[in-house]
Amino acid sequence: MALALAGAVLLTACASPDTTRLRPLAEREADLYPVAQTRAGVTVAIDPLDSATRTEQYFATNLRRAGILPIHVIVSNHGSRRLVTGPADILLVRDRDVIDPLPLETVIDTIKRENTGLPGRAERSIDEYVVTSSFQQTGIGPGATVRGLLYFPVARVDDRSPDRYWNVTRLFQGDDVLSVRVGLTDADTNDRIRFGPLPVDLR
Repeated sequence: MALALAGAVLLTACASPDTTRLRPLAEREADLYPVAQTRAGVTVAIDPLDSATRTEQYFATNLRRAGILPIHVIVSNHGSRRLVTGPADILLVRDRDVIDPLPLETVIDTIKRENTGLPGRAERSIDEYVVTSSFQQTGIGPGATVRGLLYFPVARVDDRSPDRYWNVTRLFQGDDVLSVRVGLTDADTNDRIRFGPLPVDLR
């Protein structure tokens, strides 16, 4: 009986994400990333978490298997202007189609659903991590860098059958070319600075 109970506890522990090891976003400036663009003294970069290994490192869950692509967006202001940007200024584009980001609640629910039986403290840690690491509406002063994650729906990597994910699957199958476009606003003049397309290469 004791051995059976110990085994059950061990299985539960192995099935649950280690929320103490959720990886924080790297605090690098945008110009260090491979996919980056610089205009008017401002650099914008993206870092798609496009593999099972990377999403498991950050979220203790294979989000690609669940049909979610996290994209890390980084903006470094090396100019003299005060800028403003936010999630509504960041688009994932396929041809002429705009793919809207998923609500954070959907991402949180997916992580919890992939890891059933979590204690309350672990669930709260997931809530906090997803919210605090997301890209927020923000000002960017001279010399500042801001960063955050946005989450987009993509085809599940291990299931492309014509089920309830049919529309998403068709949207991202084959030779689809995805890219990100980012807009910044000068806080003083309301002038816009546009970046992109920044290519997203799904593996």
